[in-house]
Amino acid sequence: MGRQGARTGLRHLRKLVAEPGTSRRLDQQLLQEFASRRDESAFAELVRRHGPMVLDAARSILHNLHDAEDVFQATFLVLVRKAGSIRKQASLASWLYGVAYRLALKTRIGAVKRNAREQRPIQQSQTSAMDEMTWRELRSVLHDELHRLAEKHQAPLILCYFEGKTQDEAAQQLGWNKWTLKDRLEQARDLLRKRLTRRGVIPSAALFATLLARDAASAVPAALLDSMAHACSLVASGQPAAGAVSAQAAGLADHAIRGIAFTKASPN
Repeated sequence: MGRQGARTGLRHLRKLVAEPGTSRRLDQQLLQEFASRRDESAFAELVRRHGPMVLDAARSILHNLHDAEDVFQATFLVLVRKAGSIRKQASLASWLYGVAYRLALKTRIGAVKRNAREQRPIQQSQTSAMDEMTWRELRSVLHDELHRLAEKHQAPLILCYFEGKTQDEAAQQLGWNKWTLKDRLEQARDLLRKRLTRRGVIPSAALFATLLARDAASAVPAALLDSMAHACSLVASGQPAAGAVSAQAAGLADHAIRGIAFTKASPN
């Protein structure tokens, strides 16, 4: 493909990523089309569907927009490079969440280490955990516990709450009947509420629902969508994607690819 053709193809892919999704294909169908034929429109649809959830999770854990954007880029770069090896393709949302969580946690630990000399010991008080926690801290605790759930409980929570799917849509995506989805979703909510309670968070029904809802500010910036379109185009043409994403994102993706975080993030 000549330079002009490559630029035309990239502009087309960027348009696909930026436009609202209309595909009725399931995640596993899109994933197979991208893995087998490098169908860039299939990848664009996956970024549209799951990008806001990935960015929201990263922001909740990191509380830093630039770091969260690096994790977003790294997560989808791992998808570009590992699309053909995902075992539970119906649970792609849970897989992406797992990768994003692990890479966000790695980034957070690195930031804490870098700033260790400036940090003061946190004094314990007699007030309740709910009084001490800010909203961002509550969301971070939520993600810590959500990540520890088994995939059969994690997946319906992610689809129904973080991605706003109906129970029927989530059941279809996961290949479950609606009664199985309903039962597992109820079990997941109960398990998550109990785990939060053990952490000192005793959420009311309204607060619990708000905690689970995706942040309205988690819409993916156009620049991030553009970077992923560019990365996908580069990989599809056999080139390295590092030039399309930040150096930090490329490093995080390499870390995941090597298997340190990637293996742990794979669905059970």
